[in-house]
Amino acid sequence: MTFGAGAALRFAVTTTGIGVGTSAPSTEGMEIVAPSADTSFNLNDQADSMLVLRNADSGSTNTGRFCAIQMKINSSSAAAEGTIRTQFAGDGDADLIFSTTKGGTGYDRMVLDEDGHLAINSGKVFYLDGGSNTYIYENNSDSLGLVTGGTARVFVNNTGLGVGVQPSNYAFQVNGTSYFSGAVTFNGGIKDKDDSLGTNTHVLHTNGSDVYWAAASGGGGSGSGTVTSGSETEVAIYKSDGTTVDGTDELFVDETHNQVTVRNELLINADPASTGLSTSTYPLYVNGNMRATALYDKSSTSWYLKPGSDTDNISAKLAGGLFMYALSSDITAPSGFAGIYTKYSSGVARVFASDGYQITQISPHDNDGNWVFNSTDKKTKKRTRINMTKLIRKIEELTGEEFIIEDFVE
Repeated sequence: MTFGAGAALRFAVTTTGIGVGTSAPSTEGMEIVAPSADTSFNLNDQADSMLVLRNADSGSTNTGRFCAIQMKINSSSAAAEGTIRTQFAGDGDADLIFSTTKGGTGYDRMVLDEDGHLAINSGKVFYLDGGSNTYIYENNSDSLGLVTGGTARVFVNNTGLGVGVQPSNYAFQVNGTSYFSGAVTFNGGIKDKDDSLGTNTHVLHTNGSDVYWAAASGGGGSGSGTVTSGSETEVAIYKSDGTTVDGTDELFVDETHNQVTVRNELLINADPASTGLSTSTYPLYVNGNMRATALYDKSSTSWYLKPGSDTDNISAKLAGGLFMYALSSDITAPSGFAGIYTKYSSGVARVFASDGYQITQISPHDNDGNWVFNSTDKKTKKRTRINMTKLIRKIEELTGEEFIIEDFVE
C-alpha cells in the first residue's frame, strides 16, 4: 500500500516494513529516504533534518518538558531500554540526556547541557581502553581518581594531588618511593614525620624508617645537644657518629675569614685505614698528584719548599732540571743558611752561590767564553775576579805543557 501527494511518493506500507519516501523499505522496520544535495548542516533550521520529533504542547509551563526517543529490546519484564531525550532548560535552551536501564529500572547516565558541558553521574567511570581496567572516575565527593591496570594511581581532591594515596593534609602527597631526575626547590622548609620544620642548627636524621629533625647528637626521632661554635662566626660540623664537633675540636668552617680549619690531619683521596697513618702523622696527606700556584709558609711572608727534618738531611729531591728566574741584584743568605740563585751579569743570567759571607759565580764563563772566577766577600766588601783562561795560558807558556783543551760541540 502506497500513499502519494501529486506525483511524488510519500508513504508506503509493505510486508517488510514502513517506508517514507520509498516504496520498498528495508527490513529494519522503518526506512526514511529523502534526497539532499546539502554539504553543510544548518543547526538552526529543522529543514535539514530527515526526521523531526516535536513536543507540540504550548502550555504556559515549559520547565521539565521534553521530547524523547526510546530504543527497547523485548516487551516483557526482561525488557532492556535506552532513551535519548531533549529537555527544556530555558527559553531557546535544551539539554540532551542519555539514559539506560539497570535491573529493569531506568537511570539517567549522562547529560550534555545547553553550554556543551558533559556530565556523568557520580561514581561512574570513563574508560580509556574500551571498558577494561584503565579509567577515570569520581571515587568520592569532589575527588577524581586515575586507574591503570586496575590499580588506582593518582587522586585529585579539594586538598591537593596524591600519588598512591588520597591526599588528606598536603597539597602534594606521595605513598611510595619517589625519584627526581632534576633539582627540587623548597620554599618554606622541609617538614619531618612529626610535621616539624626543626630549629636552628638541627639536621635531618633517619632511624631506617622515619626522617626527623634533631640536634646532631639526637637519635630515635628525638634528642638534644648543643654546638659550641668557637670564638669566630662558624658553621657547626658533625662527626659521623652524630656527636658535636665544636670550634676547638677537629673540623669547623670559619665564615668570618672564609676558611676551613682541620685540626690534626687532612687526608685527600685516602683514609687512615688504607694509608696506615696515625693521627697527626702528616697534617696534609694527598694520595695522588697535587698542583699549587705557590707554597707559602705559615706567616705568608715568603715561599718555601722545606720538609720538617729529614733523616738524610735532603731538603728537596727533584726529577729533571731546576731553573730559576734571574734577579737583578745579589741575595744575602740568612744566618745558618747557604744557597744558590740566578742573577743577571753583563746582561746574561748567571748562577751564583751565597753562604752569608761569600757570593761566588758558579757559571764559569764570561760573555767572551773565558773561564772566570768571580767572588765577592760581603764582610770585607772585597770582590775578586780572576780570568782563569788567561792564567792557565800563561802557565802553559812557562811550562810548555798544555792544560786547556778546547773543541766545539753542537
